[in-house]
Amino acid sequence: MIQTTLENIARMCGGTLLRQQQGQLAIKGVSTDTRTIGMGSLFVPLSGERFNGHAFVADAFLKGAVASFWQQEETDVPVEGAIILVDDPLMALQRLASAYRKTLDVRVIGITGSNGKTSTKDLLAGMLSGKYKVLKTKGNLNNHIGVPLMLLQLEASTQIAVIEMGMSGAGEIELLTTLAQPEAAIITHIGEAHMEHLGSRAGIARAKLEIVKGMRPNGVLVIPSGSEWLEGELSQIDLPIGTRVIRVGTGELSDYHAEQIQSFDDPPHMSFVPVVNKSQLASRDPVGVQPIKIEIPLLGKHHVSNAMLAYVMAKWCGVRESELLKGIGNIQMTAMRSQVQKSSGGWTVINDAYNASPSSVKAAIESLRGVVQAKRRILILGDMLELGDHEMDMHAEIGRFANPKTEQYVLTYGERSKHTIMAALESFGAERAKHFATKDALLAALSDILLPGDWVLVKGSRGMRMEELVQFIVERIR
Repeated sequence: MIQTTLENIARMCGGTLLRQQQGQLAIKGVSTDTRTIGMGSLFVPLSGERFNGHAFVADAFLKGAVASFWQQEETDVPVEGAIILVDDPLMALQRLASAYRKTLDVRVIGITGSNGKTSTKDLLAGMLSGKYKVLKTKGNLNNHIGVPLMLLQLEASTQIAVIEMGMSGAGEIELLTTLAQPEAAIITHIGEAHMEHLGSRAGIARAKLEIVKGMRPNGVLVIPSGSEWLEGELSQIDLPIGTRVIRVGTGELSDYHAEQIQSFDDPPHMSFVPVVNKSQLASRDPVGVQPIKIEIPLLGKHHVSNAMLAYVMAKWCGVRESELLKGIGNIQMTAMRSQVQKSSGGWTVINDAYNASPSSVKAAIESLRGVVQAKRRILILGDMLELGDHEMDMHAEIGRFANPKTEQYVLTYGERSKHTIMAALESFGAERAKHFATKDALLAALSDILLPGDWVLVKGSRGMRMEELVQFIVERIR
């Protein structure tokens, strides 16, 4: 993490050290949260509609902070502790992160997409770890605050940083990629998330492609093949000089694809063999693919697609097969992304509660269908948010996608999910398709339904907090 003097911090962030005699004091690390602040760190007092971070500066000093930013317009400047006056703490944090990143000889890979970016980040970081010292985005630190904080965690010894970049509207990815300056990038998928703000999948693709604006020359952009939205928007933009676009997926337009895809229930994982499409590449293989069997600790063909994107990027970074297989053993997947959890009652839960969109819900349902050992399959679905004007139709589409021949029950929670159940009732009937106004009511009904050998999928948008159901299903329902 960043370790330097306050004099340097002030220069890098464009601030002014209030007491110049403190310029040689050193900081180690940066924090925006007094609950987790480290000794010797720099505190950044962020503010929102309902809070002012400057109210916590004194507490930050008590907990070990050496210095703090302080917005120039704020009054009552602390008389103790080192203070750096800035125009805006958030912008100063971003400038500091950008300046610090430029001091390091580190390779940065940016990852964005509507779905699958966190899983792809985890897979890629694992694959790279067999050869390099890698830093990857932690948790959900993928926005205008999180990305700067991750960049400031880079060590001088870090060789590759895998930085996830999220967004809700246009212009946000451009800011993040400008800060991180990646040499390479992956776009995982263009789905329906953020349709409310961006209007169409073409608009979403355009926003995701902002990632190339901060890329360095002679890099690589790895994308799924066959995306009409990505291809359409790609034809409208100028890529950095020397950027190579590699397409991964199926069909004639793919440069690479997966074959021999297999799913295994115990332990849950997928296997596949990466293959180069030599007819597309005219017998050239720019990343050196070898026909090896790769296993990933996830269920679902959509995760094989993500793993192929990660694999091609790892190979482009120079990872050999032996190193890659070693790194796969180090993969640590982020919670609530297709996380399989077993209960003492004999049923198994797929916790995919972090987020949801129509395409990701369908992919998760198909993953559940692929579990051969499941005696019965139960869907617990929450609302999908930020879908815009067509949200009613998109929820109904999921209800029609559910199949009474493969799923025993469809249980939903949330106002929008009423449309999911209305559509599912046509094929499931009222006994097998039910909507609940509260999570408690859903859990009460579920306790009468669950049997040993059942597999349960729990999925919904972040705002629905569907993981609260998972805890009860795994730990408390007997």
